[in-house]
Amino acid sequence: MALPSYEEERAVEARRFVGSADPKLDAYARMALASSGTAGERASAIQGLISLPVEAQEAAYDAIGRTGESNEPLATELLQSLKYGSDQSYYGRVQAITRITPVPSPVWKALAATVESEGVKASASAANFLRDLPKPPTAMAFWALQNLQKDDGYGAYYSSVLAKMEMPARMVSGLAEQMADPETKPEYVERLRYIIRHQKNAQFTPEQQRALDAGPTKHALCEQSGTAVACSEVKRRN
Repeated sequence: MALPSYEEERAVEARRFVGSADPKLDAYARMALASSGTAGERASAIQGLISLPVEAQEAAYDAIGRTGESNEPLATELLQSLKYGSDQSYYGRVQAITRITPVPSPVWKALAATVESEGVKASASAANFLRDLPKPPTAMAFWALQNLQKDDGYGAYYSSVLAKMEMPARMVSGLAEQMADPETKPEYVERLRYIIRHQKNAQFTPEQQRALDAGPTKHALCEQSGTAVACSEVKRRN
């Protein structure tokens, strides 16, 4: 007889505590079941989780994020849950998704589309959660670059994310071409300059190098309190 797997044992243990009188214990159990249970249990576990008090949800999201382990099935269920539930727990779920989604994964592209559809604040919050990762996934680069160009007051949020990404040399060269183009808006040039200066995999033409070396940079300086983040754009001379 085959021994039960770790995931099966974890699901059995989680089922014992689903519906616990302690909301946090209930939340932890539902989070574990969403990760280790059957396909049907995963969706219902998340639905039950987001009906719990926000404090209990946030504790569970924070706990799963702190494990440092990738969990694509759970990330997928949390991504689906962004379509419903309270606004208060929305950002906690987005943060958890950024912490547990492996690289590569189709979840990243779906996350970009989801937060984009929710508006500028949702996208800006996702950018700040990505900024806190050791290496933000390059799968989010195109989305971040699109937002970097917007004149909505949140463009600066994406500069620090892109600066931390390890972009392919071809992508960096493309950004350098935009930076050196006289038709590019000065504000966008300053953000690109900041991003490109943090990249290692690139070679530049003399014209691009001059544009990179001369002139100010702009990036976001952010302060975080829980899942709330306030950013301001900082301009620095060369």
